[in-house]
Amino acid sequence: MVDADWWLLRRFQHAAARHRGLHGVGQFFCDLGNAQIAVPLLAAAIGASAWRGRRAGLSRWWARPLAAALAMAAVPLIVSVTKTLVARPSPGHHRLGPGSYPGFFPSGHTASASVALGVGALLVLPLVRSTALRRLLAAAVLLVVAAVGVSLVWCGYHWPLDVLGSWCLCAALLSGVAMTPAGSTDGSAGQARSTDLPGADG
Repeated sequence: MVDADWWLLRRFQHAAARHRGLHGVGQFFCDLGNAQIAVPLLAAAIGASAWRGRRAGLSRWWARPLAAALAMAAVPLIVSVTKTLVARPSPGHHRLGPGSYPGFFPSGHTASASVALGVGALLVLPLVRSTALRRLLAAAVLLVVAAVGVSLVWCGYHWPLDVLGSWCLCAALLSGVAMTPAGSTDGSAGQARSTDLPGADG
């Protein structure tokens, strides 16, 4: 897999050298992984989900927004610890240089953008009534997440495996958020309790 990583990195490097005009576009997508951009986007989605869930009377309206916040908070911890343990050098090098980053695997920018946008989509998409619009938003999130990862390799910030590792981390965190129950509405919960009472059937 390491040999494939080298091969793919060289393909990216050659393509980037031939199409230098795309560097600015690539840098734009790289910057989407900055915490200053990713965190506010997710915070807005968390706020919208919590407000809508509480307004709808969900018994655990806070659960999924809380899970989303914890998932995002876990990203820098997991990434920093893994980078230190793996200690992978920068793209195209065999060892870490003096005074360099503690490591490059996994990609922090990819993880931040993927988790922020992915978890944000999990929170916001249920609030969108139009099926066509939900599909459009989901496709847009996937395209942006892919563009961020590809751009980080294109601009020479990361190996392809660094990005792949972050996408795997994102999938694990998104699964945890998706499995978090939001609960039922207070009305339906009360109705369920009433049917369990003796003589509730008449």
